[in-house]
Amino acid sequence: MVFDWQQYLDLAKEQQVAANLESGGSQEAKLRCAISRAYYSVFNIAKAYLKDRENDFALNLAERQKGGEHFSRDEIREAENSLRSIHGHLRNRFKKALGQGKKDGYRQSIAKILQELCDERVEADYESNYSPKPQTLKKQINDAEQLLTYLKKLAELT
Repeated sequence: MVFDWQQYLDLAKEQQVAANLESGGSQEAKLRCAISRAYYSVFNIAKAYLKDRENDFALNLAERQKGGEHFSRDEIREAENSLRSIHGHLRNRFKKALGQGKKDGYRQSIAKILQELCDERVEADYESNYSPKPQTLKKQINDAEQLLTYLKKLAELT
């Protein structure tokens, strides 16, 4: 069964409600967790979009090799290098203009939101001195939902 990454965003919303009812360390832990889950929700949904809808070479390489396809060393090396930073790979793929007007606008917006969500997620996951606020989480969730709207519109144009 395939996991529904939307559930991470739903979990972030549940943590948002719970965090608003608490204060101190427990609230901070919930805010940090929710910020991270909001990002990973849209990260994985965006990754699936690139893999499935745009047949992203690097994301599909392993499955294609299992299916019996053969690739040059250069193709494999390029895919492996690209995936060393899968977070950056996704942002770069969405940043890439395709010369398709409205689609490019959605792609640029998706890349920008992914970057902002990722930056906040890194702070929440790794920085001890980071102090998340409820309004920060609210923005993260709103941005994640906006990204999903852009992905849906992008898919409709395909």
